[in-house]
Amino acid sequence: MDRNARVRKAISKAINRRAPVERVMEGQAVATGQLLPEGFFGCGPRLKPEPYRHVSAERNRAEA
Repeated sequence: MDRNARVRKAISKAINRRAPVERVMEGQAVATGQLLPEGFFGCGPRLKPEPYRHVSAERNRAEA
């Protein structure tokens, strides 16, 4: 894995995707790791969002 991929993975882990779903959208949205949610044209079913892990994101960013 090259340096840029590690940085992108660290950034993805640092995003808490559930917070806007719960707080802003009051549970009426879907947390996704892509531009479009599952079921839309152009959505890759194998691309799942990274789980929110702030501590490991910081570690990955520092290593990269």
